Amino acid sequence: MGQLGNEEDPVISTKPFEISKRRVFEAYRHVRANQGAAGIDDESIEMFEADLSRNLYKLWNRLVSGSYFPPPVKQVEIAKKSGDGKRVLGIPSLPTKHTRHNLIGEYSPEKPREKHVIAYF
Repeated sequence: MGQLGNEEDPVISTKPFEISKRRVFEAYRHVRANQGAAGIDDESIEMFEADLSRNLYKLWNRLVSGSYFPPPVKQVEIAKKSGDGKRVLGIPSLPTKHTRHNLIGEYSPEKPREKHVIAYF
């Protein structure tokens, strides 16, 4: 049995999920580009950006530790295309949108990466 700091022992991650900070930042950029509506928490993209570094770090930390649980979606009634009645549309919160784009990235083909990204962490 090895001791702490023994170079022969493999390094074991303390986080159950491997999601890079860069990936969370890229998901944020994607969500920002879509200019979607605020979710049930009424947090707009501008409000999220007011403390961007802290918000992205908090989201990343919850994702990699497995402690992120999405809040309920905001329900908004919209008219049906046929004009015959309305339907309910669910609008997720911003962190939920970021999470969705992180998970979609996990299962989609690799896209070309930028050579450098401004560090928000």
